[in-house]
Amino acid sequence: MSAFLTIVTVTYQDLPGFSRTSASIIPQLTPEVEWIVKDGSSSLSIQRSIIDILSYCNALFISSDDYGVYDAMNIAMSHASGEWLIFMNGGDEFYSPNSVSSLIDEIRNQHYDSSSPALISSGTVIVSSSSSKRAYRGPRTLSQCSGIYSYRMPSFHQSQLYSRSLYTSQCYNVSLLVSADHAYFWSAIANGAQHHIYNQPLSNFYTGGLSTTHWLTSCSDVFFSMRFIQGVSLSCSIIAISVRLVSSMSRYIVSMFSFLF
Repeated sequence: MSAFLTIVTVTYQDLPGFSRTSASIIPQLTPEVEWIVKDGSSSLSIQRSIIDILSYCNALFISSDDYGVYDAMNIAMSHASGEWLIFMNGGDEFYSPNSVSSLIDEIRNQHYDSSSPALISSGTVIVSSSSSKRAYRGPRTLSQCSGIYSYRMPSFHQSQLYSRSLYTSQCYNVSLLVSADHAYFWSAIANGAQHHIYNQPLSNFYTGGLSTTHWLTSCSDVFFSMRFIQGVSLSCSIIAISVRLVSSMSRYIVSMFSFLF
C-alpha cells in the first residue's frame, strides 16, 4: 500500500546524528507516513543501535555499500511509495512535533498534484553547531534565485518536497559530491516541474555539514549546475559563484574559529 508521505534518512557512521533525527521523526509517523532509513554499511555496533531504535516504529532499514550520500539517496528513492517525499538525513530534524501533520494538511488544502512533477519549498531554522544560535530563513521564489543569485535554491534541501512523478523519474547526479541537491532542483525546474511555496518552518538545519566543510567542492558543483543546467551566462556565473565562494569561506572560517577557541 502506498503512503502519502515518504521520509528518507541517509546515515553513515553517525549514531548521535541519527538519534537526533529519529527522535524528531518517530513521534510523527502514522499509517500514511513511511520512513526509509538508508545506512551506508556502518559498523555492526552502529547498525544494531539503529535497528534497536527502529524497533519502536515501522520503518524500512537498508544497509549496503554505496558511492556516497547522493547514491544512497537514489537507492532509498527507488524503494519509496509516497505521493510526496522529503529527505531528513542523519543529523537533520523537523522543526516541531507537528511539522509532518501540518505539512500534509497544507498539501491537501492546496490540492497539489503528485502525479505531475512538482517541488515544494518551505522555511528553515538555521542552527549554529558551535553556539546553538538560531535564525529563520523563509522560502524564496524562483526570481529571488536568478541572475547573480543563481547559486541559491529557494529552500534548504531538508525543507524541500518532491512529488512522486518527479522523484521516480529523476535521480541525483552522483558525480557531484557535495551539492548535487542544487543540480537536482534546477534540473527539475528546467524540465517543467511546478514550484510551490509553503511559508512555514519545516526543518532545523545545523551548520557544519558537507557544504560548510567542503565549500570549494560545493562551489564547483553549483557552478556546474548554473552553467549547464540553469543556462546562466559565463560572466554571471563567475560573479554568482564568487559571491557564493566568499560566503562559504566566511562560514568555514567562523566554524574553524569556534572550534579552536
